[in-house]
Amino acid sequence: MAGRGGVSLLSNLGLTELIAHSDEDYVRIVTTLARDLPRLAALRASLRGRMGASALMNGEQFGRHMGDAYRQMWRVDSIAHHNYKKNL
Repeated sequence: MAGRGGVSLLSNLGLTELIAHSDEDYVRIVTTLARDLPRLAALRASLRGRMGASALMNGEQFGRHMGDAYRQMWRVDSIAHHNYKKNL
């Protein structure tokens, strides 16, 4: 089964069809790829371009998204802390 890192990479590369949600999915996906050598070759040939065009390689966008995520975590924590103190 895909871990969060694998899901993130595959999603950013536009390869969500390769995300396995179970051991059976994983076996099915890799077996299908292994039997389809032209598709596997095309996939391999496209990876560098996919990575270069992905949000993973856009530092400015990544920084904005990371900042947004930190602000959201801070808000959630602030609300939780406020509610905790209110209930003491």
